[in-house]
Order: sequence, then structure tokens, then C-alpha cells
Amino acid sequence: SLDGTPVETKTEPYLGLNWTSEKNVRLTGSIVPLYTSEYRFDSQVRGAIKVWVDGSLVVDGQKSGGDYKILGERIFLEAGVPYSIKVEATGGSAVSVDWWCPEMPLHVIPQHQLYPVEPGSVGSLSKKENIAPATPSIRIGAKVCAVHIPRGAGAYTIRLMRSDGSVVASHEGIRKATYTIPTVKYGAGIYMLSIKMAHQTMIQRFVISR
Repeated sequence: SLDGTPVETKTEPYLGLNWTSEKNVRLTGSIVPLYTSEYRFDSQVRGAIKVWVDGSLVVDGQKSGGDYKILGERIFLEAGVPYSIKVEATGGSAVSVDWWCPEMPLHVIPQHQLYPVEPGSVGSLSKKENIAPATPSIRIGAKVCAVHIPRGAGAYTIRLMRSDGSVVASHEGIRKATYTIPTVKYGAGIYMLSIKMAHQTMIQRFVISR
């Protein structure tokens, strides 16, 4: 049961968890999608699980054997907008929450898109704000990827990620600059370049071939 006083309270950086014994767990926070799209949320769990996104129940099921996978429902989300997420897992020893949309493969929600706070507290993002900041430019070459941040863009975070959401390079700044990533040092595959600013997230997908 999840009633009563919690035995332990802490911040989990990742939605792929394992325990040495059966536990009842409630996780709350926010997620920030990279794409404006229809997302499907799935789970792999030993035990029972419910997942709410923006107040909507998207995963509800129980597994005690087999592949432990539970297919969830679809929900439309906007890029760069924080949405509340609540996970309740009971009577189990492992849980992961995965998401998928047409622009990306199915994978566990990565750490850099999770926040341990409600949507109104995620940086300066607001679900109702729609302010267009100065727009960065991206140039992708055979060996180098260059990102130009113009004057007036404010604080920003640049991340180069593999298709599974893992980050291979990142950079943070607060002023006009040109940042280069030597993509030649990474292996072949599909990559995503994310530029996150206060009110906008830009995504560029590209392929590195050898």
C-alpha cells in the first residue's frame, strides 16, 4: 500500500530502477519532451504499476513473469513543455518507464529530460508561455557539427545524443557563441542534436556514416 508515511524519501535521477526486495514506490516530477508529437508510454515491471502524464493515466497493469512488458496509452505532448508525471509501483522489485514517438525509438525516459519538481518549477518554463526567442542555426558537416547561438538567446544547453537518448556530448552557455562538436570521433548511427533554451527546444536528427 502507498498509504501512510513514506519509509524513505529521495530523488531518483532515472526511471529504470531495481530493488533487492519488494517495495511500494511513488515517483513524482516532470518530463520535458524533445519533440511535438503523439507519445506512447510503456513499462517493464515486476509487480503492478500505474503511470500518469499530465494527469492522464497512460500505463496501468501488472506483471509477475514473461517479458514483464506493459504497453501503455498514447498522449500528445509539445516539445520543450514540462508535463507532470507520477509513477506508482507496488509489490515489485523492478520498474522502468519507456516512451516512444514517431521521431524517436522506444527507450527509458533519460535523466536529462526528468525534473524532480512540478511543471511550474522547471526552470523558467511555463505550460502557457509561447515566447519565440532568438533562433540558433545548425550546420552539420562530414566531420564537425557547428551550432551558432545568436545574441539574445539567453541561457542554453546543447546536447548530442544517440538514438537511444544517451548523451555523448554537452555544453551550457549564456551568451552569443559558436560551439563545434567533432562528430568524427563518434561511431556510425542516428544522432539527435538538442538545443534547449528557456522557451524553446530545437532538435536536429542526422546520420553519421563511416
